Amino acid sequence: TQKLDVYQLLDTPFYHPVVEELVQTALRDIARQMEPSIYPLGLTPIK
Repeated sequence: TQKLDVYQLLDTPFYHPVVEELVQTALRDIARQMEPSIYPLGLTPIK
């Protein structure tokens, strides 16, 4: 299993247009309710 945060999931490709639209809409709703990330979308610190 992968442990991805909402911002990493938003950057993940989905290969079905309907699924992509539904999942991205839900993830954007979640992201709006969270504290903003200090990192730009798609960039995360190296651990």
